[in-house]
Amino acid sequence: MTNSSIFLRVLLGLFIIGFLPYPATSQTPEFPWPEGKKMAISLTFDDARTSNPIHGIPLLDEYDVDATFYVLPERVKTNLAGWRAAVKEGHEMANHSYHHPCSGNFGWARPLEDYTTDKMRDELTEANHAIEELLGVKPVSYAYPCGQTTIGRGMTSQSFISLISEMFVTGRLWLSEAPVDPWYCDMAALTGMKMDNAEFDEILPLIESATKKGQWLILAGHETGDSGNQTTYLSMLRKLCEYAKDPANGIWIAPVGTIAEYVLEKRQEFLDSINIPRITYAGGYGELVLDAIHAKAVGPEIQYMPAWEAFGWFTGKDKVEWEVDADVSGLYRVQMEWSVSDKEAGKEFILETEDEQLRGKVKRSGSWETFKKEYIGQIYLEKGYQKITFRPSEEFETGALLDLRQIRLTPLSGTVNNRPPLSRTSLKNRGMCANKSFDGLTEIKTAFEPVPKNQGITNDGVYYYVSPDHHTIEKRKMSNFDLIKSATYPDKIGGLFFDYDADEILTCSGQYETGGDAFVSRINKNTLQITETIDISKHTRHGVNAIVRLGNKYYVGETAVGDDAEPKSWFSFDQHFDFIETVYSHQSQKGSYDWQDATVYNGKIIATDHNGFVFAFCVLPNGQLSALGKYDSSGRYYEGITIKENRFYIWKSKVGIISATLK
Repeated sequence: MTNSSIFLRVLLGLFIIGFLPYPATSQTPEFPWPEGKKMAISLTFDDARTSNPIHGIPLLDEYDVDATFYVLPERVKTNLAGWRAAVKEGHEMANHSYHHPCSGNFGWARPLEDYTTDKMRDELTEANHAIEELLGVKPVSYAYPCGQTTIGRGMTSQSFISLISEMFVTGRLWLSEAPVDPWYCDMAALTGMKMDNAEFDEILPLIESATKKGQWLILAGHETGDSGNQTTYLSMLRKLCEYAKDPANGIWIAPVGTIAEYVLEKRQEFLDSINIPRITYAGGYGELVLDAIHAKAVGPEIQYMPAWEAFGWFTGKDKVEWEVDADVSGLYRVQMEWSVSDKEAGKEFILETEDEQLRGKVKRSGSWETFKKEYIGQIYLEKGYQKITFRPSEEFETGALLDLRQIRLTPLSGTVNNRPPLSRTSLKNRGMCANKSFDGLTEIKTAFEPVPKNQGITNDGVYYYVSPDHHTIEKRKMSNFDLIKSATYPDKIGGLFFDYDADEILTCSGQYETGGDAFVSRINKNTLQITETIDISKHTRHGVNAIVRLGNKYYVGETAVGDDAEPKSWFSFDQHFDFIETVYSHQSQKGSYDWQDATVYNGKIIATDHNGFVFAFCVLPNGQLSALGKYDSSGRYYEGITIKENRFYIWKSKVGIISATLK
């Protein structure tokens, strides 16, 4: 590093340590409990036991301590006045199911083995409604009866923790062996430690241990009295309240719902600042995004730098590990985001799984403060759980390897087995043809006339329309073509495509001559302002005009002005517009402009050609495009094309915008 870079990074570290509630290291910081408290306690009681409103709640009220009561609606009815009084005092009323289902092995319970997810949802909804009707509160917390989280049996058994996560803010377990880590915990599976039949001297070590670690101790009981099975002793409860309310002990004691709300707020506040290792699951199209913030740093010097969202001080003895769950087996394209000084660049690295390695050299990024993204190669991943490690290829004594922010792994063509995309529209656009026929257009009729010449058109309930000067996009109503908004750009704008997955407009721009510039741009649908422009000129011979997204790829079609009879091609790019391959070439007629605009319908790319044809393409298993056929418009140029509710809207020379369906 240069002296100036070292000074800047040290200064940054001092700033972080001085002004954030944690040091800039890869170690989990202390949790910022309110008012400088050292830990938190929640007292919880299950089943709406008779003794709670008679003995337990009055004692808690004496110390102004609010607790959480996981109630059964039928038991609440036996002392409705007492439970309503508890609500007025500030105690939390939570859901404990309606029928208290546990394993059938207990004999007395409704067996969880006979439950399905829908049956459990119905019961919890019924309990919520009953509690709200009886006590006037809607539960946000839940406790698993008998602490059990599995329904069904054998091959049909499954956890219903995900259902609790869907329906409630928290879910509490029972008979757990550790307090809650507020940074790490799953809110739908909070640990609950037994306090029944225990003296305060037995509970105190749990409190002291949680205090040292800044944890959240959730204690679980049932009856409240002086003796008896499943009873939280009043003598213990009194001593615990006195201890917790002593300011010297630094304890925040509050209901589960109250503390959970605070913990979630703080986790969100510091979401991008705290390095907490956790497993990475595959996202849309099977992609794995390995962020530094969720990786584990191993080594003597490496540190997580919140301001850069990256690991720095990466020496020859350090490494970074991610745990991942891959959706599919196959080759993955690897993109790395990093920074490095010119002096330190050039060291070799290894990205590896248990069986595979990808080797490379750390290229220059410009400076430690300048991060760069670049494709670095491919690696094979097996489906399922595995560990991925990034490390130096060999140890070195001085200097640093790089600052590492992210590794992104994208399945190559064929790897994702045509997985359905996430959006409602892309469910129809899965990257393979729903059928492999194309017989042209029918039911052709004029939609709007006269309409000026149009290069590209797309829609999202309104038209986005390229005006005749090729420099302006107009947003127009689909009902009457009235202008809503427009924006003008310095470069020529070509075909348009509305990308529902990203909720944005895609377009091509540049010059159309052979060897001309070729760009694709993303446009905000509301402001019509360009948010990103990508230069793809090095991959094309001509300019580009047509663009679509189909599945997890972008397809871009060439065009050119003048007497150029060279083939005009289609190219495929991945989600980050990294070039994949040429997927189709078309020998054009002399003087042709060729591909003008395109849209997607039932897995087909439907494209207009300047010679007056409408083409349909299918994506083959090898990633190439296959022309299914073409429709001849009898010499009338077809340019902009879009689709809405199974009808195509196409700009046709000397006519305007027509609408049509496929034969």
